[in-house]
Amino acid sequence: MRKPWSNDDADAEVNLGNILLTGRAGGKDAERAVVLYKKAELQNHPAALNNLGTCYEQGIGVDKDANRAIIYFKRAAAAGSADGAANLKRLGK
Repeated sequence: MRKPWSNDDADAEVNLGNILLTGRAGGKDAERAVVLYKKAELQNHPAALNNLGTCYEQGIGVDKDANRAIIYFKRAAAAGSADGAANLKRLGK
C-alpha cells in the first residue's frame, strides 16, 4: 500500500513546498521548500521547475541567479507549464 506522501510523489512535494514557502502551516522555510522542489524536479514536475525558477530569480531560499532561473523556466515550459512560458515571455526569452 502506498503512503499518502512518499519520496516519489512529486505533486505532494510541490504542495508541501508551497506550504513551507508561504508559511500557511506556521513558520516559513524557504530552504526546505527548495529541497522539496528539487526532489520533484527529478521527476520533471512542471510546477516544481517553475517554482525553482522563481526562487532563483528572486533569491528565495537560494542565491539569486538569473541564468539558472531562465533555465528552470525553459524546462518548466517544455514540461507543459503555462506559468513557465509566461515567465519566459515576461523576461523576453
